[in-house]
Amino acid sequence: MERLSPYAVGTTLYIPSTAWKYMENILAGKYGVLPSITLCLEDSIDRSDVARGMDCIGRFLAEARQRDGMPRIFIRPRDGDNLSALLDKGGLDGIAGFVLPKFQLADLPDWEARLRDAPGRWMPTLETAEVFEPAAMRELADALLAGPGLERIVALRIGGNDLQQLLGVRRSGRHTVYEGPLGYTLGMLATIFLPRGFALTAPVFELLDDEALLAAELERDILHGFCGKTAIHPAQLPRIQAAFRVSPGEVAAACAVLEKGKAVFRFDGRMCEPATHSQWARNILERREIFGEIGPETDVCAEKAACVL
Repeated sequence: MERLSPYAVGTTLYIPSTAWKYMENILAGKYGVLPSITLCLEDSIDRSDVARGMDCIGRFLAEARQRDGMPRIFIRPRDGDNLSALLDKGGLDGIAGFVLPKFQLADLPDWEARLRDAPGRWMPTLETAEVFEPAAMRELADALLAGPGLERIVALRIGGNDLQQLLGVRRSGRHTVYEGPLGYTLGMLATIFLPRGFALTAPVFELLDDEALLAAELERDILHGFCGKTAIHPAQLPRIQAAFRVSPGEVAAACAVLEKGKAVFRFDGRMCEPATHSQWARNILERREIFGEIGPETDVCAEKAACVL
């Protein structure tokens, strides 16, 4: 399976599967460039609306196949049985894959069996109580590495609201998610999954009118090495995409690191060491490929970016 950059789908717009108005707007191109969307049959709708949500998804997919320039489309089933119902119903041609809710080790064989012949890639969502246990997360990561679905996992999503629900808390209106009890958990997940080669996406930001706090949280997301952030409103997308752009200085430093002419050298007032900065450099060039650069467009290192991605 051809590699899909996690940066290309890490930022996804979540849409309740019954929200036909949003789907109409996407079909009409009213939201500009969308990297990906996730049509949700789980927590964003009531269980009594699942059948209607499935019908809306089928109608949307049928119309999307008639248009060019559509975003990558993921579906978030309610559970394993709902996934099987979707697959039995058919009409899923062209989808990018599935976002798998409440993903945990005990359910891995069931997901693998149901998805064996299904189209597309997987984005499992880490949002159950075992996420708080480092040993359980290491066991899950190692099982995914050894499993048959490894090449289909493009990223793992962190379900921040579900995790806060388990703790009985909600983010404040004055602090980023990193300043609450999830701060430790987010760092722990990064240190377990990223070294094993998995990509992680950051939790949703539910304060729709606070751009300054969203910007502060995005800065922390990037510092943790996350490849994107779930958006719950189209207005959040430009801010998220802008945060993941890279500066010309970062591109120049990344290119210098990857040239590997010296074991260690000074660049723009900082020590650069290819042995320890090469993965950062590749990430910078991959972000540049997906999101672009801050400020005027530049061709700095374009050829090198193409050869290392």
